[in-house]
Amino acid sequence: MMKIKKVEFFGINGVGKSHSEGVLRNILNLKKINIIGRREAIVFHGHKVIELSLLDKITLTYFKLIEKFKKNKLKKKKIVYSGVKKYKKNIGLLNFFRRRYNNICKKIYIDYCKKNKSIKKIINKIIIIQNKKDQDLFKNWIYEMFAANYIIDRIKINSKDTIYLCDEGFLQRSFLIMYSNIAY
Repeated sequence: MMKIKKVEFFGINGVGKSHSEGVLRNILNLKKINIIGRREAIVFHGHKVIELSLLDKITLTYFKLIEKFKKNKLKKKKIVYSGVKKYKKNIGLLNFFRRRYNNICKKIYIDYCKKNKSIKKIINKIIIIQNKKDQDLFKNWIYEMFAANYIIDRIKINSKDTIYLCDEGFLQRSFLIMYSNIAY
């Protein structure tokens, strides 16, 4: 089976990467081509690369529901949100599942690093030099980015009908990490 095709958009903030991604998604959907994004890779296929606890499975099910809601929202194009008060009531639950999701990404990243030890050393050095305030955000971003890419490289899907749309620019950001002054 061939590897899944990967599509990324490169560029600085504000040049239209997200807009271009949306246009491409619409075109691919019309052609009935399956699109897997970063979160979709983790949520729908994470169980294929690591052992998950019951709480991990519940967490991924929670995010599967969110992903399905997002797809339905895109199909309907007009959904009125019922207000901020409802959101604030659920923020504790959302934070709980967000932390669990980040932990799952970290587990997958650690599995990836077992075979790629040099990457782990570089990433750890880069994390250490971040502001304390930004370290958790940076770690979560790195874990999710590497986890999704690792999953896409390992899962077996009909690659002819599937495209991995890496919305965060895995290659672009990996090059920044790999060729930073920290790496040497």
